[in-house]
Amino acid sequence: MECIELDVSELEAPEPLVLAMDELKRLPQQSYLHLIHRMKPCRLYDYLANNNFYVQTRQGESGLCELFICPDSADLVKTHIGQLVKNMQQWPAE
Repeated sequence: MECIELDVSELEAPEPLVLAMDELKRLPQQSYLHLIHRMKPCRLYDYLANNNFYVQTRQGESGLCELFICPDSADLVKTHIGQLVKNMQQWPAE
């Protein structure tokens, strides 16, 4: 299982969305994308839902938005993500 980390927290729109979508198109079945963003990337969630991705969104220790994304069919990866995020703070509701 491979983690692909993508930190877009310093980039201006629309570059974070474009880079995330490019990575997701190439994401191997048993891997996940750890996306770090300065805010919740709302426009990305429709893409994830329409393309059968599983996502967990949390607030990292630095206050940045952290997303853990994998194919919805990758049950082992989803379990691993669940373990990674279990002690992380939920991203604040809007």
